[in-house]
Amino acid sequence: MQNLLIYVKKFFSNFLKLDFKYLKNKGIYVLTAVVSVFLMVYIAFQIKLSAVDNTVCIQVAEKNKVSVYTDLSGYMFMDEESIVYSENGYLWVPDPKYLGKYVDDGITLGNVYNTSDREAVEKIKEIDEKIAILKKCMVVNEGILGSKEYDKDVKNSYSTVLESIRTGNLFALRQNTESWLLTQGKKNIAISYVTSYNPEIKALENEKAMIISSLGEGTEIKASNNGRYFGYTDGYEEYFLYNIAKSGNYDEIHELLSKVGSASVENRKGSPCGKLVYSSKWYFVAAVTKEDLKDLDVGKTYSAAFEENNSKVMSLKYERTLLGSKGNGYAVFSCNDMPEDFEHVRFQNIRLKTAEYEGICIGSSSVRYNDGELGVYVAKSDKMYFRKIRIITEYGGMYVVKPLDDFTTEEKAAIGDDEIYLSNYETVIVSGKDLWEGKYIDMSELKD
Repeated sequence: MQNLLIYVKKFFSNFLKLDFKYLKNKGIYVLTAVVSVFLMVYIAFQIKLSAVDNTVCIQVAEKNKVSVYTDLSGYMFMDEESIVYSENGYLWVPDPKYLGKYVDDGITLGNVYNTSDREAVEKIKEIDEKIAILKKCMVVNEGILGSKEYDKDVKNSYSTVLESIRTGNLFALRQNTESWLLTQGKKNIAISYVTSYNPEIKALENEKAMIISSLGEGTEIKASNNGRYFGYTDGYEEYFLYNIAKSGNYDEIHELLSKVGSASVENRKGSPCGKLVYSSKWYFVAAVTKEDLKDLDVGKTYSAAFEENNSKVMSLKYERTLLGSKGNGYAVFSCNDMPEDFEHVRFQNIRLKTAEYEGICIGSSSVRYNDGELGVYVAKSDKMYFRKIRIITEYGGMYVVKPLDDFTTEEKAAIGDDEIYLSNYETVIVSGKDLWEGKYIDMSELKD
């Protein structure tokens, strides 16, 4: 390359001196070299251009509901009292017909047996666990079969297909048809998998009854008060005091929760025989950060899915906030519902729905500025058009946008031209370069 530059330099210096003899001898070589360099540069430039991704990706603007969630972990506080037989080491066998039910004072809840047959004790525990699992499976399956959610989803999906046909939007038609067929398939699968385990449960109950009858005579345990009876305890019934959750301060709750799991708390005498719960209202106390609190309003009721209960949804009222010196603290919720199939595990993980919005969801990469206005580009009739957007909220890298179809008469009158703002079922350009109003676009090359 260095020799080439020397030749080029000498060539042009002799050209200026009009040294035709030199030009004749060296001109062809220099000219060939210059053309070669030009070709190399041109080829490199074309390779660079071919490497640029000019793909234009799209999505159909479709109104949906968007829920905002906060994940919390905490403890249950109930107005409860454990039932304990005075002697240690006894086997407790509750009467199944009272489990989870409201009972009157004096009702016989079950029997305790003084037995050294540990094998029988372990076998009864194993049978109880199997029965509980089978009953849980039946609850889940019956919920799927009895729920009308699938029918509702199928109907909604089919409505969007009809809307796509009406508007002539082929992209939306393809997308909505796939969604409709998928939802219909889920419904069919759910129905086909519903199973009854009543015969298996009955066989296990008979096996358990035979083992109990071999233990001899038991001692009856009666309810000492009116209340709802549960056949299990966790050792914290007299520790997670109801009134502390109801009216305790930050320091009281913080000290109580810091000792959970210590041996001194779980140490107790006697044989546990379940517990009575005296009020259907209970409290859930969760550790929270400043970030968690920004979406919560005291006095408001939220729906919460409890993970330890197959994500069963319950309504929780946000009662109060207890803050520590560093800004973090505890959120106290209350609930007035105590379903029979709800397991009152002391520690619970919940997913709290803090807000719900309805609008068109678009990724932040779709949003652009045009003449100082915030909006998106849409593909329509082989051209690009700019649509303004009215943002409802931003969540998780997405914008929830109010569609033009949902504007009030006054709002539409204020903006004038109905085509300015983004409408439902328009084809939004999600990614692409060199976008502008009126640019021609080959609709066959768009990717969704």
